Amino acid sequence: MNSKQGFGPTRPEVTVLVNTDITEAGGPEGWRAALPAALEGVEHWALVVVDETDDDGLDAAVAQLPRSGPVLVVRADVRLGPGSVVALLGALERPGVGIAVPKVVDEAGNLVHTIELGGILGVPTEYEHERPVEGIRSGAALVSRACLDVLCQDGQAILPFVDAALIGTRARDAGLLIWYTPAATVVTTCIAPGGRSAPWICFAANDWWYHNQAHSEFQLMRRVAQHRPVLLVNSIGMRMPLPGRSTRAFRRILLKAGSVLRFVRRPLPDTPNFNVATPFILPFYGSAIVRALNARLVRVQVRLMTRRLGIDVAESVIVVTIPTAWEVVQGLEYRAMLLNRSDLHSAFGETDQTYIRGLERQLLEHCDVALYVSHALMDAEADQTGHRAVFLDHGLDLDRFGGEIGPEPPDLAPIPHPRVGFFGGLDDYLVDFDLLERLATENPDLSVVLIGDATVSMARFDALPNVHWLGFKPAAEIPSYGSGFDVALMPWLRNEWIQNSNPIKLKEYLALGLPIVSMDFPEVRHYADVVSIAGDADAFVRAVREVLQGEEMGSPTTRRARVAGATWDRQANRLLAIGEEVIH
Repeated sequence: MNSKQGFGPTRPEVTVLVNTDITEAGGPEGWRAALPAALEGVEHWALVVVDETDDDGLDAAVAQLPRSGPVLVVRADVRLGPGSVVALLGALERPGVGIAVPKVVDEAGNLVHTIELGGILGVPTEYEHERPVEGIRSGAALVSRACLDVLCQDGQAILPFVDAALIGTRARDAGLLIWYTPAATVVTTCIAPGGRSAPWICFAANDWWYHNQAHSEFQLMRRVAQHRPVLLVNSIGMRMPLPGRSTRAFRRILLKAGSVLRFVRRPLPDTPNFNVATPFILPFYGSAIVRALNARLVRVQVRLMTRRLGIDVAESVIVVTIPTAWEVVQGLEYRAMLLNRSDLHSAFGETDQTYIRGLERQLLEHCDVALYVSHALMDAEADQTGHRAVFLDHGLDLDRFGGEIGPEPPDLAPIPHPRVGFFGGLDDYLVDFDLLERLATENPDLSVVLIGDATVSMARFDALPNVHWLGFKPAAEIPSYGSGFDVALMPWLRNEWIQNSNPIKLKEYLALGLPIVSMDFPEVRHYADVVSIAGDADAFVRAVREVLQGEEMGSPTTRRARVAGATWDRQANRLLAIGEEVIH
């Protein structure tokens, strides 16, 4: 470690401590050029530069640090904004404040989410005003002398505090306040060289144009696109739909063909950075030769698409949700690869499970971070991921499900109560249709309401007058339908797919305050205080009757409270921070 002083008088009021053992922002010593303006209004200050690759200089560097005044810890990949230090000094004058941290923006002036509230990154509106925060992910922090005296022994522990995140953790543990100060700013480039934000490319497991847009990769990427350029690559599939093996095979083929013909589009006018594309593929997954050809074909199309959009693939964060994307991604250059482990895809019966399982193993081996929504799946794969595994729970669109609900839809209103209902994809590998038929048959006084696109024939319910399949409904209308249920159902099959899943609709039901009856699976057990969980079909049918008789778990208030902070905005902010922490 080496150090040097300069720029100010020898007896400083503020010591600026800069770690240069990382890539510097804005060209060589960009941080240094920004210091005079950042320190405007500070009469006395000095600079100490440390290079942590030189251990021999450790003692010398510590010896040069003054024994009074605050220390401004700065990474060499950020640039402090004009007047920022005076603003941070003002924050330190508040009682109990040990650390003051600035607002962080990128080169274009876009907000970078860095403060933690309630254990997760704050949403944009929480960055508008100064406030105490629980943690920081910042490239700069002003640490009071009182804070240093508490946290350090004879000054020898100051050097680890070059990591501002570590400062925040230790200060919080010592009971000192961390104060967010938006009047102070830093510009960061935990992004592509040349000052551009690192773009994101997501290989989705679903298709934006014909699947439910509530799927997690859609929800997350459309929000990441509020801050970074995003290319969402629609599902490249895992199997060829075939009559006799796949349900509604011809319909699936036609839908995919229509999706391919859309090429690249921006479907959200208010989010111009959100781009959706569907590459053309040869859907023959049984041949290794064709799979290799497909991988090359998709890579070429992705490169053409990104070139048209001005996205540099080599500087991108890649998000992989579908295992077959690995054969495409391994031939690309990229900055980071995140595995969105939203489901155990090798448990899907229509695929070549041995082939898909092999792709999953390779993704787990090569990803920088594996993101899980199921604790059970995360635990099962812990030996393959180690410290790279992160639990990133599903979010919730609280504006729709937690806000004001519209009037009861006209096709729901005539259906008599009590209504027990389900909304979502009616897929034969998820939903236990035998269980629904039994529930309706044994309880003719109940109205069973099913809302969603069906990938199987629903003719089996034609003879049951108390089953009402209302078909697909736009996402914006789902809360008004769901709020008309007396009991919300999760009639899942007991298979490997469900056991390693975390259905988004659980949070949506809870946000509506509905009593819920669910078949048992690991993730629902975390909500046993607000969900009636059934171990088998008998228990499920019995639980529905018991809930209708008043034996429900929790109340509307407690159910809504369980998901009050579980927004997609917060989860997307956390995802963005994870990705940019990897590429930093």
